Amino acid sequence: MEPDQLPASAPLWSSNSFRSLLLNAIDVVVIVGPDSAIQYASPGVEREFGYRTQELIGGSFVDLIHPDDQERLADLFAQLRAAPGSECATEVRSRHSDGTWRWLEVGCTNLTEDPAIRGIVVVAHNATTRVKAEEALRASEVRFRSAFDSAVDVVTITDAGGRIQYQTPSVERVFGYGTRDLFGTVLGDLVYPTQRADWDARLERIAAEPGASDTSEWDLRHFDGGWRTVEVVWNNLLRDPSVRGVVVIARDITEHKRTEERLRAQASLLDLAHDAIRVIDWKTDAIVYWNHGSEALYDYTREEAIGAVSQDLFRTEPPEPGREALKELLLIEKQWEGEIIHFKRDGTPIVVASRWALQSDAQGQPKGILQINRDITERKRAEEELRENASMLASQVREAQRARGESRAVLDAASEAMILLSPEQGRILSINQRFSELFELHPEQIVGKPVDELLPWIKRSFEAPDDVAMLIVGHITDSERQITGIVIQQSPEHRELQLISNPVLGHDGTFFGRLHAFRDITLEREIDRMKSEFISLVSHELRTPLTSIKGYVDVLLDGDLGPIPAEQEKFLRIASQNTDRLVVLINEVLD
Repeated sequence: MEPDQLPASAPLWSSNSFRSLLLNAIDVVVIVGPDSAIQYASPGVEREFGYRTQELIGGSFVDLIHPDDQERLADLFAQLRAAPGSECATEVRSRHSDGTWRWLEVGCTNLTEDPAIRGIVVVAHNATTRVKAEEALRASEVRFRSAFDSAVDVVTITDAGGRIQYQTPSVERVFGYGTRDLFGTVLGDLVYPTQRADWDARLERIAAEPGASDTSEWDLRHFDGGWRTVEVVWNNLLRDPSVRGVVVIARDITEHKRTEERLRAQASLLDLAHDAIRVIDWKTDAIVYWNHGSEALYDYTREEAIGAVSQDLFRTEPPEPGREALKELLLIEKQWEGEIIHFKRDGTPIVVASRWALQSDAQGQPKGILQINRDITERKRAEEELRENASMLASQVREAQRARGESRAVLDAASEAMILLSPEQGRILSINQRFSELFELHPEQIVGKPVDELLPWIKRSFEAPDDVAMLIVGHITDSERQITGIVIQQSPEHRELQLISNPVLGHDGTFFGRLHAFRDITLEREIDRMKSEFISLVSHELRTPLTSIKGYVDVLLDGDLGPIPAEQEKFLRIASQNTDRLVVLINEVLD
């Protein structure tokens, strides 16, 4: 029913001011009779719900309500009817003319005894936008809480004094504590004792400055009693009404720190290597790593080499494969090795045995090329000299040359066996492959074990084990001297080894431990013996007959056996002269 069609018997409804109010009201006003039938609906019902007022008059108000809300609304109406003048408020869903549901804030007043109304006045406000916004906010809060609770980092909220008010569940995964174990305790109590004063001073400074933040590293105690190195981000949100605390975000970087330590130790080992080791950037071909062995071999400092293009620096002969060919080769084979000629800083050519290996990142993409170069110039020169002298030697020399070649091949294929000991931890840090092969020990058997566990191995493997133990273990804390010695291995094979022990120092002078290198010199001693035997053999087999021949010829020429004809004397003098020349030649070869 339109406002200008209201009953004349209702003075309130018939007033011009009331009709104007209803026409312009934002909310919808509905009057419901005793049987829940709609007696009146304001014009706002068409704007908010798409119904004309004539469509609703006489119909049930409850039928417009969502089925899940009808029983609750019917109960409210029953309570209202039982108490004239009473009021109530609720939220229900009402059906729009397009079939969708809209949320209503409903206020109801029982005016059934008011002669101008005679019904329940329902004032309905469209709350759909607000309700949907609240639902979206709740969903967002759930998602945020889920993400917050499942974060890898540990998020802690403390008061200004550092007392814990909240911690994310990740505290159990990272530190072993339950989410409520530390509630109400002081976070600083977990800090390593020597760091506690700095921690408290930093917290005091941050808490005193609204909005202040800071990032630093600390050692915090785990539930098991151990220590974890963490990166801590502080944020002062004491004035934020939704937080009212200092937010401390802790990330466990213990393994990261350990990895950095291992990399530093490995870099120190590379610097101790005699080989020239460099790393070439995959994209730019520039040198990104240059060890001490490279400085010694090429006479370029690390500062001069880093960033230079490899082929430009060494003027390689024959040229290294072109960039694209190199990449194709390494992408397929993953490695390459061969002999090439490089030039040192002063222009001196050197022959190097070069090995290349492809380096890839965590995603398997090529990152760089590791190159290991060994100077074999002297070896190549010695080989050339051996080839030049081979034609001058007899079958015995050829046999000796073959034996020498075999021995040289064995020596060239071998490298030092290395073991790195830590004095600070008193543990075995690392062994190389040659060490495993030489002593038949796998890394998992001894790496990480206390140094004292080497003593049974020393006793089993060496003659004079007490002397060897003093060389290896007795000087473990010596950070300055190089120590050398000759030791005899008795197990698993009998060998004569040269032991060279050096301190391992970082760039900042940090003493990491001692590196013990065992070099097998058994074959070198054997070769020396063979050489002496060969010279002795040649001296006896050649010099002795020539001495006899020379003596007999001189006797004949001296006339000790009587006069000789002139022609025979001529021939004997030729024989004597040639004998002298042969003796001189043999002396030059053997001496």
